[in-house]
Amino acid sequence: MDLHTLPSKIVDSIESERLPSNTVIFCQHGKWVYIAHEDKLPVKEQVPVQLESLGPFGTRSVDDISLQLAYDGLTYDLYYNGTTNTYNLRTPVARVTLQGLASDVANIPPNATHFCWIHPPSPSLIIKENCPAEQFLKTGGYAYFKLEQQSNAVFRTLRINALYEATNGLEFEERKEWRCKYTEQLWNDGRFQPTVSASLVEKGVKYYCFLNPDECVTATGQASWVPCAHGGFVFLYGEDERHPHAFDCYFSVADNCLGVCPADENEKADE
Repeated sequence: MDLHTLPSKIVDSIESERLPSNTVIFCQHGKWVYIAHEDKLPVKEQVPVQLESLGPFGTRSVDDISLQLAYDGLTYDLYYNGTTNTYNLRTPVARVTLQGLASDVANIPPNATHFCWIHPPSPSLIIKENCPAEQFLKTGGYAYFKLEQQSNAVFRTLRINALYEATNGLEFEERKEWRCKYTEQLWNDGRFQPTVSASLVEKGVKYYCFLNPDECVTATGQASWVPCAHGGFVFLYGEDERHPHAFDCYFSVADNCLGVCPADENEKADE
């Protein structure tokens, strides 16, 4: 749930009424009412909705943001609007596996060798709305690299892609049930992050994780498992790793993306 600052006129009115600082104001039956926050709010219980499909997602290059992976293998520096910030919420770097048309449609640089999923850095950095930078800062995206030095694992950033809902672009295979026994290790490694997409939050999805291509997940007493050949997203409905839900699922990236690559879309727009 996003919190927003009230307009100053409303704040002045509230203060003039000398309402206590722990007041919670909300609309009920068409009337604005208030109670102290210690009281139980009359919030309607959310009914989870099972995800039936994911995507497709279009991709847009984020040209005004750059990032550099740190040598520690965990963090990265993000450069935007004249400032530098360090973050650590990203997946391990993996090899690019999509080829041909699928790679073109997903807007992957032709010379990219590796990539990683970047979790949403920080909406507080947004200075301009309705642009790829805003989308990336709010919901995350993919960063693509070229391996420059094999021995030292030096990666040069080639492109950052923000995702947006579209009828063409990166596609995913059908929904598959997630094997809950494999959640714990990924959770302990910090791979699951709170869901930020409004459409997913509305369906009751609490956490998500991006799995790398051919990533092998493990669990105590279980055989190792490779869920996705080209990567994919896992979605959890439970409050934490100890509360699996019947709707927990994952979607693998499809290798047969069909559509028009972003470059061709731009050419058509210019005609």
